[in-house]
Amino acid sequence: MTKQISNSKQNVIIFFLIAVFLCLPIDLLQNADNVSGMSISLILVAPSLLFYLIVKHNHKKYLTLAFCFSILSVIVTQFLSGKFESRHFFSVIYFFAPVLTFYLGKKVVSNSFDLHRIYRIMCIVSVVFVWVLFISIILKHNGMVRTDSYFNGDFFGLVLSGSYGIHSLGAHLFILMFVLHFYLVLEKVSTPAKVIIIISILQVIYMIVLSLSRELVLALLFYYAVFYWKKLGVIRTFLAVILIAIIGKVFFLQYFDAVLDAWATKLDVTKSSSNLNELSSGRIDLQELAIQQLFFNPFFGTGFQGYILNFKSYKGYDNLDGWSTHIYYLTALWKMGIFAFAFYFIYWLKIIKGLFRIKNPMILNDDATLLIKIFILSILFVNLFWDAFLAPNVMALFAFFCGTLDFCISRKKKII
Repeated sequence: MTKQISNSKQNVIIFFLIAVFLCLPIDLLQNADNVSGMSISLILVAPSLLFYLIVKHNHKKYLTLAFCFSILSVIVTQFLSGKFESRHFFSVIYFFAPVLTFYLGKKVVSNSFDLHRIYRIMCIVSVVFVWVLFISIILKHNGMVRTDSYFNGDFFGLVLSGSYGIHSLGAHLFILMFVLHFYLVLEKVSTPAKVIIIISILQVIYMIVLSLSRELVLALLFYYAVFYWKKLGVIRTFLAVILIAIIGKVFFLQYFDAVLDAWATKLDVTKSSSNLNELSSGRIDLQELAIQQLFFNPFFGTGFQGYILNFKSYKGYDNLDGWSTHIYYLTALWKMGIFAFAFYFIYWLKIIKGLFRIKNPMILNDDATLLIKIFILSILFVNLFWDAFLAPNVMALFAFFCGTLDFCISRKKKII
């Protein structure tokens, strides 16, 4: 009995550390420019790699082949170009490392008890982070979430991963919003806890809306529209939206007007833009250029060298080093080529298909399974317009979530 209690305490500590490293989008290297840094989620790569090597998983071979062909693409493109640099091999590692947290989630969550406990702890950590971030935005930035290309706010003075560029940090907040919502439908919580979680979700919605990220707001609308349409029906969902809008207008007039003014300005800028390249999530010219590079070497892509493999500058872009297409799927294909991308695509396709087939009311109720499907579609939509999965903290959190639900798919697992 004493040993069981000791093991339980150890598991709680492990779950807490995992939740901190995944839910807090904080950089290990605190740089003043808010642009460069290493997410603390990368700390989890070491145990994730260990579990990747020892855990049995039918789909693992596809990820392994994707990695091997990506390394091969680097070797081939460097040989063809005559430019030999080690950093492109590290780019491959940087790309694949966050994906390994799937195996961390698969290993630490093997039954419904673990599932409830990990999301309870992740919910607590997420609530603390969201409240601290929201309060810092209110007190230090007068409620303004965005200043130019920077996401305002901090976590006790610490720099946040993806604060420059808005959308990556916004995508992380979107996933945290799902974690909070998922926990609410996963198990019954006390009324005070439910109120705190709901307020936290509203704070995240406020920050996403005022981040002025078009793709994230569209994903947000899709997420809640589909969920409540399935639960309440069309008419009651429509009436609920009107009621929420009225409450927001009456009780939060100052911030309501600020939201409308900010979006009016954003839409005016969008309408007045001569082309989509002027928008933060545009880059049409660079997407066309990436496709041209793919035609030049479709099997091995750019070998993770990006545009600088063939171009130092292009049209209005003076230095193309480190730039991407902003479409995650195109970026991945462009980086690694058809061979590696095919295996990478099959790997994620099989995982996501498995999550869509979960039907086990003893573990997940109907609301939880519905929420999983809507969330996956929403985050995949975001990556059509912004390669959020390139951010290690975003991919690590998403991959871990997928791994925690893998035991629901495997019928041979022990269920408590």
